[in-house]
Amino acid sequence: RTGAGRRSIFSKIEGDGIVWRSNLPYMSIQNEGGEIAVTAQMKKFFWAMYYKSSNAMTYKVKTRSAVNTTRNQKLAGEAAIWKSLALMRIGKKIKIPERRFIGDHPQVKASITRVINGVMQEVETDLKELLNPKK
Repeated sequence: RTGAGRRSIFSKIEGDGIVWRSNLPYMSIQNEGGEIAVTAQMKKFFWAMYYKSSNAMTYKVKTRSAVNTTRNQKLAGEAAIWKSLALMRIGKKIKIPERRFIGDHPQVKASITRVINGVMQEVETDLKELLNPKK
């Protein structure tokens, strides 16, 4: 939403390759996967999300039972997930799956090739000017 993750990505030359990194800790966990410990602040967030999703359900006025719609079924499933997260004890590890947003991809290769070609053209132009000084 804020673009902070995208702005935090930078490249570094290591050995004979380019390594893409981020200085935000949550970006590396999302890209590479890993485990995080549940904190009290996270539990508060999980409860807030549980109440938000469960209160968004629509109910019948007379019987106060949930209406059987696709939207309500989705919200009930979402609320159950948030509730299970909120009931975890503090310190328990949550496994975050790998969701690569930086890696070996054709678009990344195309971008790198474009940048390298641009730099090489600049170097070529600079060398021509250096070797053939204007008279």
